[in-house]
Amino acid sequence: MDGEDSSVQVPAETCRNSSNAADEAEEDGIKAIYAVQTELAALETAQAEGILQIIKKYNEQKLPVYARRQKEIEQVCMHGNLKRLRRFK
Repeated sequence: MDGEDSSVQVPAETCRNSSNAADEAEEDGIKAIYAVQTELAALETAQAEGILQIIKKYNEQKLPVYARRQKEIEQVCMHGNLKRLRRFK
């Protein structure tokens, strides 16, 4: 190290090629992330549609139960027995 320059000189062309390669690798990585994100979005859409179908199915199954409950409420009200109805609030 007697006053010698110990730094390594890298040709400018090599730096440019490394930079381009890094940029391309970064761009490829971003594209891969975007592809995965698109796949996730599609799954989330399918999930939402599936959930809506399930909700619709169970809402349809509840309709006759609501109707039976309404008939029972009407029966209780017709007999004037509101004390029993208040108990379920």
